[in-house]
Amino acid sequence: MRDLEYQLVFEFAATTAQDFDKLQALEQIIETGISKEPGVMVDGHDFGMGFYNIFIHTNTPEDTSQKTLAIIHRTRPGLECRAGYRAFTGNKYKPLHPETLQSFELR
Repeated sequence: MRDLEYQLVFEFAATTAQDFDKLQALEQIIETGISKEPGVMVDGHDFGMGFYNIFIHTNTPEDTSQKTLAIIHRTRPGLECRAGYRAFTGNKYKPLHPETLQSFELR
């Protein structure tokens, strides 16, 4: 596999241990669902400050985002999230989801 060029991040509101457990289970489902895609790797998560972030390394951030969103919507209908990506060589994220999102920063 060639080097992965982008970091894709999905961010969910999360404040309780129950939120953490549910999102960690969702992360496992996402990893299983996209792990066979070439040039894609789920790199883990962070939790704190009221948010749970899932980090995905990919060469195709927009395509990977759509596949991941499909898994999220199928597994947890109605669950709100934000998503954005950046090149590993940069620090500015491009907002992806929802479509009305004007900017994306890790919180």
